[in-house]
Amino acid sequence: MNVVLAGAHGFGRWHLRNIRRLGLRLAGVCDLVPLEDADGDLDGVPQSSDLDWLLRRTGAEVTIIATPIHTHADLARTALARGSHVLLEKPPVRTLEEFENLSDAVAESGLTCQVAFQSLGSHALGAVARLVADGAVGQVRGISVTGAWSREPGYYERAAWAGRREAGDGALTNPFAHGIATALCLAGSERLGEVAEVEAELFRAHPIDADDTSSLRVRTTGGTVVTVAVTLCAEREADPYVTVHGEGAGSRCGTPATRCAWARALSSPTVATTCWRTSSRAGSRSCRSPAPAPSPR
Repeated sequence: MNVVLAGAHGFGRWHLRNIRRLGLRLAGVCDLVPLEDADGDLDGVPQSSDLDWLLRRTGAEVTIIATPIHTHADLARTALARGSHVLLEKPPVRTLEEFENLSDAVAESGLTCQVAFQSLGSHALGAVARLVADGAVGQVRGISVTGAWSREPGYYERAAWAGRREAGDGALTNPFAHGIATALCLAGSERLGEVAEVEAELFRAHPIDADDTSSLRVRTTGGTVVTVAVTLCAEREADPYVTVHGEGAGSRCGTPATRCAWARALSSPTVATTCWRTSSRAGSRSCRSPAPAPSPR
């Protein structure tokens, strides 16, 4: 299978390693800064900043897009127009309008677009849902997402788009979007019409215009409240986790690895991606809610 990788630096390097691990053929690399071929792995592999040109030249069946968030929509439409399936890094796009436009392009193309929310492809998520349905935690009172990471100033200095709201960056919309998507899935409220209300409080400690410490409350039409409390300024880091709060107990699972302490009987969760679908709209609305919210304080 021929694959073109758009965005080969940063997180794109993980995709590059995975392409090699899976024995796929790297047909081309699209990046503003060409990759150096220190190991000889790129011998004969064309590189260009023009994705359309690369796809016309290579005819790649799959395009992996791991570029800055604000470039996702245009690059994904370009790939689809050239007949290439798309693996799109999260978050898929910046706004709900971009999401709707890209959804239309996916439907018209008849191709597959997958978004790299790994936890939504895990067997553990289904196991959690079944345990909750079987009454393991009693009546569900709510679902929470907790994340405490630490990012040094260099994290925001690494690229011009980092820390910029206009580019789609922010604690809620980027690193902790996995947790929001996981919580909405567990709440059974993945479609746009199933999200009744979204409230966000945005804060920042770094000299950026995006949020680095924030809270989010999503109320679903089914009555479930999803609360999110995350920071990139923690004194001590801890793995993010999602907790299903019930009258009888609380049950926790890590995200994005989605290892459930009380579902250890499962073998290692299958890490996969979620297909582009209508149900992704709820997550897009929730993750994008900080855009119209007041500027971070």
